[in-house]
Amino acid sequence: MRRLPMVVALAVLLCGAAQAQEQSDPAPWRPLDGRDAGAVGSCHRLDDDETVACMIVRCDRARGLELVYRHGGLMGEPHPTRYNLQIDRYRTTVEFSPLSREEIALPLAGREPLVNAMARPGRADPMLRLLSLPGQIQEYSTAFELTRAGPMIERVRRACRR
Repeated sequence: MRRLPMVVALAVLLCGAAQAQEQSDPAPWRPLDGRDAGAVGSCHRLDDDETVACMIVRCDRARGLELVYRHGGLMGEPHPTRYNLQIDRYRTTVEFSPLSREEIALPLAGREPLVNAMARPGRADPMLRLLSLPGQIQEYSTAFELTRAGPMIERVRRACRR
């Protein structure tokens, strides 16, 4: 009888390890090219699928410095636009504006604490997390690593001030 709890515990541990391996590793931030030339971001594949999710900081001529979440049409319509955003101890509720079926954007003008948190995340938890608000049609969460993103975000920020 005593062996059964140990077997169950071992099965749970093995199952948890297999699930952790199936998840994509956080992608490092890098300068982007193509249609996103001049921007920086982190992109990763979701669930071994062709769907790519990206968190991007870019300078739009009309809107200025903005944080863009590109979700590759993953969620269908409508995609949540209001999120709890967390970076280490920094927490706020934000509302993105839909730009297209695949992109939502958050203007960063007047959001210095958010930009600073992204450029200088805490070492204990250098992740940007988006969590849909309770009660929304679709519950959703995602996270992007911010390690070494700071200098790149600052470079886009300075270029956008010109």
